[in-house]
Amino acid sequence: MIDFGLSLMASIIVIKTILEFWSHFGCFHRKKQTAIISFIISIILFDNFAQAIFGQIITDTISRSAINNPTDSAINNPKRSAINGHRLPFNILVVLPESESNNDNFGITMPKARPVIDISVMDAIRSGKIGADFLNFTYHDSKFSENANLAERFATLGVVTAYCSHRLDAILGFADSYSLATTSKITAAFGNGVPVITTAGMVSNLGDRQTYPFLTRMQGSYRQMADSMYKLIAYREEFEKDATSPPPSSSSSSSSSSDKSNRRSTSNSNSNSRLHSSIQNRLPVPESRLSLGYQNLVLMYHDKRRAINRPRLADGEVMVVESVSSHCYFTLYAIKNFFTEKSAYFKEAWKIQTPSLAFDEEIARIPGEIESWLKIVSELANGAFLSLFYFD
Repeated sequence: MIDFGLSLMASIIVIKTILEFWSHFGCFHRKKQTAIISFIISIILFDNFAQAIFGQIITDTISRSAINNPTDSAINNPKRSAINGHRLPFNILVVLPESESNNDNFGITMPKARPVIDISVMDAIRSGKIGADFLNFTYHDSKFSENANLAERFATLGVVTAYCSHRLDAILGFADSYSLATTSKITAAFGNGVPVITTAGMVSNLGDRQTYPFLTRMQGSYRQMADSMYKLIAYREEFEKDATSPPPSSSSSSSSSSDKSNRRSTSNSNSNSRLHSSIQNRLPVPESRLSLGYQNLVLMYHDKRRAINRPRLADGEVMVVESVSSHCYFTLYAIKNFFTEKSAYFKEAWKIQTPSLAFDEEIARIPGEIESWLKIVSELANGAFLSLFYFD
C-alpha cells in the first residue's frame, strides 16, 4: 500500500532544497520558485493517484480471475488449497485399452469409460460435492487390445511414469488380471500406498490382502462363484450324517397339523399370527437334499495356453503358445481350490491331478473332434461324470 503523506513530504523537501540552492546563485526568483513547486507537487499527486487507482484495478482483476478459474490459480500459486495436508488436485490415473479385442472379455475400453468419468465429475462439481480443482484425470492405454502378453509391461510403465511425475494418488481401470496384479503389488510400496479400484480382477488370488493391500474389486471374485457351485453340485461328507439321522416322527407331524387346523377354525382375525407361527414351526430342508452331491467331476474349458488342439509343428510336436491364461482357467482354478479346501473327499481325489481338458475355441474344429474330446472326458471320469464347460 502507498503512503501518500510520506511520498508528498519527501518530494517537497527535495524540490525545495534544489530550488533554494539555485536561487542562492540568482537562478530563480521567488515567484518562479512558488510556481515550479506547485506544478511539481501536482504532478507527484497525480502520479500517486494513478498508481493507487490502476494498481487496485489490477489487483481486483487478479482476484476475480483466481475465483473464476481455481484450477489455473492452484497451478500458478504455490500456496494451493489442500485437504488433510494433501495438495489439490488429487491425481487419478485411468489404465484401460484403447479399443476392443478378443483379449478383453469385459469390453471395458477408454472411449466407453472416459465420457462416464467426465459426466460424473461435472455432476459432482455442479452439486457442490467437490471443487473444480479437486480431481485431475490422466488416461493411459495399456495396449491390451494389441498384445495381451505385453499389456502388463505398458500398464506398469504408465503407472511408474505417473508416480515419478508426482501425478499419482489413485488408479482406476484395468481389463486384464496380469496388469492389475503387477501394478497393485508395486504401488503398495509407493509412498503410503496408492489405492487401486477396478471392476475386473475377479481372480481369486487377488483377494490376498497381504499381497494386494490397496486393491478394491467392485464385482467380487470367482471364489464367490466357486462357493455357489460347491453348494449346488459337490458331494460332502456331512451328507452321510444327514442320511443316517432319523426323520421327524409321524406323530409329531400329525399333531402339528391338527393343531394348525384347530387354530384355523378358531377365528379369522388371528390368520396372520397363525401364518407367522406356521412358518416358524416349519422344519428346514436338509442341505443334502438341495445339492446334487456329485463325486466325479471333470473340468472342460477354453484356454489357448493348455489347449488340446494347439497347432502342431512339422514333426508333430505341439507348438508352445505364448498366451496368457484365460478367464475360464481362472474360474475353474478357483472352483478346484475351493473344493479341495472345503472337502476332504476332493482333496484326496484331486491330490495328484484334477481331471480336466482344455481346448481353444477360436481354432476351427474338424468333424468328430468334439466327440473325441468328450470320450477323453468320459474316460477321465470312469464313465460317470459331470463335465463343467466354460467358454469365454
